[in-house]
Amino acid sequence: MTGITGTLLNSRPILAIYALLLFPSFFASVSGGYVTYRKSHFALDRKLNEAWSSWYTPGARTVIQGALDCCGWASAAHGAAVSGTCYPRTPLPGCRAPLLNFEREALSMIYGVIFALVPLHLTNIFVALICANHVTRQFGKGIMPKRYRLQVGDVAKMSEKWVEERSLRVGALPRELPRTAYGHSRGLGLSRSDREVFKRPHVKRTIL
Repeated sequence: MTGITGTLLNSRPILAIYALLLFPSFFASVSGGYVTYRKSHFALDRKLNEAWSSWYTPGARTVIQGALDCCGWASAAHGAAVSGTCYPRTPLPGCRAPLLNFEREALSMIYGVIFALVPLHLTNIFVALICANHVTRQFGKGIMPKRYRLQVGDVAKMSEKWVEERSLRVGALPRELPRTAYGHSRGLGLSRSDREVFKRPHVKRTIL
């Protein structure tokens, strides 16, 4: 929301704050991904065993047993939370194997998504820094739509039209231009090249 607000308002201070907030967000996400990866690949079985014995409450064990259709840790006699489906002679297996598989799948998905977003997050930081330093009032505005942009054919048509108008204007000018005291034709708004074009040789014939 901070980045969108800074973009819509063309505000450098808001974009600078957004770029600053991206750094702790990046380090927090990478730290979470690393912790998740470490937990998934280093002694996950022993960690879950310790959590089942020391950290999980009977209510939490009941929820896990009901979700995974199991009873106890290794068996119903090992740290089971008694319920309607979990009792000493229940046919349900222990929760060790299904809980271990569930944890591995969940942890791998979490750190996989986090590490996949790292390049996108770095790109976001780079773009935010560039925009915070170079944003102007135009900032994405004033760009001509594609349908209004000139194409090669449009330029050729404009050139042909300009040549036709120039030729018509040339034909409408007088054949002899008035001359000044120095023998040069007056400019009449024409360039030197145009004056050279409109010069006509003056030949006087004397009839005897």
